[in-house]
Amino acid sequence: MFLVTLPLGMLQTNCYLVSTDGQHLFIIDPADESERIIAAVNESGMEVSGIILTHTHFDHILAAGDLAAYYGPIEIYVHENECPFMGESGIAHQLQDLKSLVPQMAEAAARQISRLPEVTRPLRHGELIEMCGLTVFHTPGHTPGSICLYRKEDQVLFSGDTLFYGSVGRTDFPGGSHQQLLRSVRELLAAVPDQTAVYPGHGRPTTIGFERSHNPFLT
Repeated sequence: MFLVTLPLGMLQTNCYLVSTDGQHLFIIDPADESERIIAAVNESGMEVSGIILTHTHFDHILAAGDLAAYYGPIEIYVHENECPFMGESGIAHQLQDLKSLVPQMAEAAARQISRLPEVTRPLRHGELIEMCGLTVFHTPGHTPGSICLYRKEDQVLFSGDTLFYGSVGRTDFPGGSHQQLLRSVRELLAAVPDQTAVYPGHGRPTTIGFERSHNPFLT
């Protein structure tokens, strides 16, 4: 598996460039700084085949519009529960969230939010994204449509803001539920083996086995 990690934006959100065939490249959570993502894509020498969003909080999507415009018509993947927060219908919602949650970022991010692309591929639990071999786990709690992405062949999980090293995602935003998040994480831990490498939306990687044994929210 080809994998590049780019911590981007004011919140240092992890954007991942992933390919499993050496030809088709997928961008997971294009957080910000589209020029850095484009430079990393150019260095890979591969063709961008799609953008996958683990959820639609602003710090995971700010570069999505610029990248969709730059690369032309490409697939935009997100869980079906998150679709209302993308495209034309999502702009007002995203701007309102920015103003209420992080007002200091609202003005700077307004241009990017105004270019939110429409979702072309709504996702459901258990669906396989064939060109990258990633299976969708619907893990609500951080947001209603949060997902994790798992590739069994490489024992790799992209956990978005559901599971972190020694922690779990926040649930104090609209649509969040701590009880639901813990249920999602426990179901996730039951479904994938301990040796699975976990690449979260923020911070350092971890493993399922480490979190099963040491995560204070789960032990």
